[in-house]
Amino acid sequence: LFRKQVRMGVTVAGADGCLSVRYDEQRALRFILSPYPPEDESAYENVPLRENRVIPGVLPLDYSAFSASAIRYFMDNNRFASADFLEAVRDQREPVASASQAKLTLEIIEAMYQSALTGRKVVLPLAAAAMPS
Repeated sequence: LFRKQVRMGVTVAGADGCLSVRYDEQRALRFILSPYPPEDESAYENVPLRENRVIPGVLPLDYSAFSASAIRYFMDNNRFASADFLEAVRDQREPVASASQAKLTLEIIEAMYQSALTGRKVVLPLAAAAMPS
């Protein structure tokens, strides 16, 4: 029973609810109107995720050599990231996965640690002294 459970995932807990995803084959996004993470026994609802991005002029991927949907997930997302990077170079813009987005992500991670260590809410953006430059 326990060998099939996937315990790795991400949960974002807010004051009024939580979003959670586990890194299993389905990668379903879960939502619950509770400040506590939605675990297996919780009354959560799945949020439908629909992939509607298309890379113009690109042939579909051949998944026949891969049985696990997790491999397909990474293949698809690496392909979208690569296409976005090439478009960003062409259009002279930042890619979606840019250094500035990485910095914002690190700020959120630091805020989570600060909140956990102090036991208090942390206001974003963090003070400039808290963030490395």
